[in-house]
Amino acid sequence: MATQEPGAIGKYQIRRSLGSGAQGVVYLAYDPDLQREVALKALHPHLATGDVQERFVREARILAQVGHPNIAAVYDVGQDEQSGLHYFAMEQVPHSVEEMIEADGKLGADHAVRIIREAASALEAARRVGITHHDVKPENLLITSLDDEGSVRLIDFGIARVGDSGGTQAGAMWGTPYYMAPEQWHSVRGDTRSDVYSLGVTLYRLISGKVPFDADLENAMARNAAIMQMHAHSELPHLDEVDDVLWGIIVRCMMKNPDDRFQTPGELVDALESYLSGEVIVAARPARTVGFPSSGLFSNRMLIFAGGGIGIIVLIVVVIAGGFLGSEEPPPVAVAIPPTPTPTPTPTATATVTPTAEPTPDVRATFEAELTATALAQPTVTPTATATHTPTPTATSTPTPTATSTPTHTATPTATATHIPTPTATATATPTPTSTSTPTPTATPIVPTGRFAFSATHDGNSDIYVINADGTSLTQLTDHTGADQKPVWSPDGQKIAFESNRDGNFEIYVTNADGTGLARLASHAQRDLAPVWSPNGRKIAFNSHRDLDNEIYVMNADGSELTRLTNSDQHDGGPAWSADSARIAFMSRRDGNLEIYAVNANGSGLIRLTNRAETDLWPVWSPNGRRVAFESDGEIYAVSADGSGLRRLAEDGQRPVWSPAGTRIAFESGGQIYAMNANGSDRAQLAGDGQRPVWSPDGLWIAFVTVISREIYIVRSDGSGEPTRLTGNVGEDESPQWIFP
Repeated sequence: MATQEPGAIGKYQIRRSLGSGAQGVVYLAYDPDLQREVALKALHPHLATGDVQERFVREARILAQVGHPNIAAVYDVGQDEQSGLHYFAMEQVPHSVEEMIEADGKLGADHAVRIIREAASALEAARRVGITHHDVKPENLLITSLDDEGSVRLIDFGIARVGDSGGTQAGAMWGTPYYMAPEQWHSVRGDTRSDVYSLGVTLYRLISGKVPFDADLENAMARNAAIMQMHAHSELPHLDEVDDVLWGIIVRCMMKNPDDRFQTPGELVDALESYLSGEVIVAARPARTVGFPSSGLFSNRMLIFAGGGIGIIVLIVVVIAGGFLGSEEPPPVAVAIPPTPTPTPTPTATATVTPTAEPTPDVRATFEAELTATALAQPTVTPTATATHTPTPTATSTPTPTATSTPTHTATPTATATHIPTPTATATATPTPTSTSTPTPTATPIVPTGRFAFSATHDGNSDIYVINADGTSLTQLTDHTGADQKPVWSPDGQKIAFESNRDGNFEIYVTNADGTGLARLASHAQRDLAPVWSPNGRKIAFNSHRDLDNEIYVMNADGSELTRLTNSDQHDGGPAWSADSARIAFMSRRDGNLEIYAVNANGSGLIRLTNRAETDLWPVWSPNGRRVAFESDGEIYAVSADGSGLRRLAEDGQRPVWSPAGTRIAFESGGQIYAMNANGSDRAQLAGDGQRPVWSPDGLWIAFVTVISREIYIVRSDGSGEPTRLTGNVGEDESPQWIFP
């Protein structure tokens, strides 16, 4: 049912809705005081939490702060007293560049260049005050008229961030698929050079009437994954409509490696102005031969474009990868916006974090997209940023953990809704027993125990950390300029396996739980990724590209006796061990559609568990080995180990995880954490902002990573209490793994 439009918001009289997005609704409204029409952006009521509201107001401040003629002006910010709606009023611009393309099909080169020059000028003004847009596209370029005289207004800074130059945000996608730079697809937030790339895509579309990379696939996630592959790996299709000078500018905007693009929107403005004036332009990249950093598959060659006697040297990145062509529009990728930090006491840490070199993208994201052609990276699932609650502990209710505190048996701190109830040394004194009685210990709050391993990109590259489940003893295990990520505990808690590109290519490594004894277990010219220990601790399964297709390999825990488990010309991946270490479930496209299979650990006994038109992926065994749960087109299913008894458990959800007892299943849906009974009943929301749930070994807790702030939280699995932050002083945390060593 459509929501009825309000008659008024604040003093503004609502005329009609202009559009709706994840964050709010934009209305055409009338300002009776100044007697003019405005565009009124109103925040969705269910998002009016502290963090989301702050980001909403921040967008208005960004627009007002820059004060550029090509950025929509902001007139007012407020809250409606009756409805409580938060809003801001801004300049009403009647048309968009997208509307212009739809009306005319494509534009003349000079007209297109003038539009992009104005947009680049707006982005340069934003850059100078430390702001990057992150979602440049024709829909966000408004224009005052549809003729050649129209003036551009850049809008929608909803996912912009102040002071984020060069910053990253692992595990989240920033932007809209057709226009995203390669680094944004790889869970890297990007910087102003990502905006330059998006401007290049927009210029390409304005001139040609089409985007450079598209995929004719019905499944939206598969389509996005295919588009990502082309942005990261495919050569830019040439435009015959442009001369060599303008083509050189477009190519330089869209170089795969950010270092090879125009380094600021201002540099692009200069090039476009020179083009319009007929001056000689050399759109040359730096004299380097570096491809997009996550692939390792690039070869570079120099091409000289001669036009009108002008030599233009550009580097075209030629990639060993295929593409897809088509025309169907994929939906935007969900956007996660980091909240405004809340002051919080920092747990005691034993590691010193030292800034290192430039950030390294999460290559696992690429692998998962290549493997499934249905999902995107850190995470494969695209969480929405419309969570209604972001668990943030307050600065006044979280006691600082102490290494020597011992709780008494008669006085116990009361657990609050915003912190882990940790006994401290300030409890009341233990009463002295009398000669006739002994005090009976009172009930103590349940405190999570065990340890976490996780990866974090605090200093621009990913390293492995461990921390106690009560938030104490944070320790950094690895410190390398390469990307160390996706850690997994050995079943005895003595070792941690992980993937790393520290030697130039992603391989499988292992380290002792204290950070000593680092060793490489797998080494090949192609990538080895995603290690998974067998429950008996004897084997490690992993994904590998070493045979040019994604296949599953198994090796001993010391790296010996490497065996190829699957062998098909289609992608096999996502191995999951059964509890008895006898079988491995995995997903494969070997029969034309992504389905769930199972095979014995020695490679025999292959069976197909699902045979459906839908896309089935990410299998997980029940603890008793009788059922396999999996994700299918955004729903949760389970099937018996012999392929019978298929049953849908949830109409929406991703990444199911069985509880240790096998009675419950945790999963994520819409950027939120849920749990349900193993038959799909008794569904309960546990957290309003989260993804990738992980059960504690005792089944009492669930850990997860917040979509917005990229921190690890824990919550009681029965739904009682509020989520509590475990990490916060490392940043951009990923892949938590919980163990009771």
